[in-house]
Amino acid sequence: MSWGLKRLRALIGQHRDLLTEQQVTEIQLRLARLAETSSQEAQSLYRKILSSWQWSDIEEEISTSRTAHPDAAALAWLDIAPTSGHEPLLKWMADQPDTWTRWPLKTIRALEGRLGTALDSSPQVLLAGAHHLMAQSGKEILAAEFLLRAWVAGAPLSSSQLTHLANFLRQLPPDWCRKQLESGTDASELLQEMKEIGCDPGQMTSWIPLLPPSTIRKLPDDLMVEMLEATTSRNASPPTILLETIAIRMNAGNQVLLNQTAPAVAKHPHLAARILQVVVDRDPLWPEMVQVLFPYLLQDPNPTTAADVLDRLTTHPGLLQGNDRLACCLDNWRALREEMDSWRHLKKPRIEGNVLVEIVNRWIKNAQDKLHRLDMLVVILEEVERRSPFTWLTPASLLFQILCQASRFAEAQTVLTDHPDLSVRGQSAPEYLQSWKARVPERAARFEDEFQRLWRLLSSLL
Repeated sequence: MSWGLKRLRALIGQHRDLLTEQQVTEIQLRLARLAETSSQEAQSLYRKILSSWQWSDIEEEISTSRTAHPDAAALAWLDIAPTSGHEPLLKWMADQPDTWTRWPLKTIRALEGRLGTALDSSPQVLLAGAHHLMAQSGKEILAAEFLLRAWVAGAPLSSSQLTHLANFLRQLPPDWCRKQLESGTDASELLQEMKEIGCDPGQMTSWIPLLPPSTIRKLPDDLMVEMLEATTSRNASPPTILLETIAIRMNAGNQVLLNQTAPAVAKHPHLAARILQVVVDRDPLWPEMVQVLFPYLLQDPNPTTAADVLDRLTTHPGLLQGNDRLACCLDNWRALREEMDSWRHLKKPRIEGNVLVEIVNRWIKNAQDKLHRLDMLVVILEEVERRSPFTWLTPASLLFQILCQASRFAEAQTVLTDHPDLSVRGQSAPEYLQSWKARVPERAARFEDEFQRLWRLLSSLL
């Protein structure tokens, strides 16, 4: 405020007893209207004189050029008027584009704060405001807020409005966004509308922190898969709630979703463990889902995570029944974990022969005629042999013996060709091989790749 205006206010205060109330009001009104008066001072002056005004008076004041501070008059009106006085101002704002184009952002924010929930009950005002704010530099975020509030209030948004909201949604305060979307229409419908106007699934995935969890859980399967693929294609980590929702739906027997998710997991095997961790302790656990994800679990680059999931899978007896890949792998894994102390001996620079024989004999005893356990032992002995001097025949002899017992005669013959002087418990190796050939038909190794992965995974934990 200029020195002259300050002096005039001081004189009014000093000689108020010489002025009538009407004269004081008239002077205050003139001061409030002057451009030299600050907006804050104008509001203070208007608050003193509007108590006797009706809405028609304030409407005339803010609609004409008689005052340099129509925004200050509007704010003062909201400060002193009862709640019922908000509605006519809202209607006026809906029809007055100057409200949004001429008034500064600070004023509009102040109006928004004073109107509170009344503004949410007037979606047409929000849409009118957003329409004019969208094109103004510095007011785009406020326009996005108004659009979101209007949508929550039930107002349909046009393609251009949805596009603007999509472009600025990430710049809105996350907590405020979640609160808004929790209070209105199902927010998953908003994402569907965004998708229909061509929003990229990756862009929509970036909005997940802004959405209430209930929204994610209601998304259609195909959209969730698109969001998952969009995230992983950028080598980014999918949001936990997205994976949790996918996991829970798949475990409920959703074959279509499982088929849609599998390609993304194939490209990014670590997702298998993250998905299975969500449901692995549930009862029931859908075997078909575990069967599909299991090969990728064995490819997880984090051995601790993969081992944790495997340990928990072995607590489901139904998964260990039968002779398929999953059952054989889980049975072998459980047996491997029970012998952790034994395997540490095999990692030493020098392995004692009697220790190796003792480990093998104990494994054979516990194998209980399960051929997949013998196949697992072959994988272990092959590694021991590779790491051992060629002249040390104990690993080769044990490997030959287990291959014969596992009915893998062609492979046993290969070992024998490399080490023709082998014997098994005093019996020549050729005789030992022939005795097994006479007893059982030959078979090929099963799930060799998976058993090798199991051994590498276990070895990384030693």
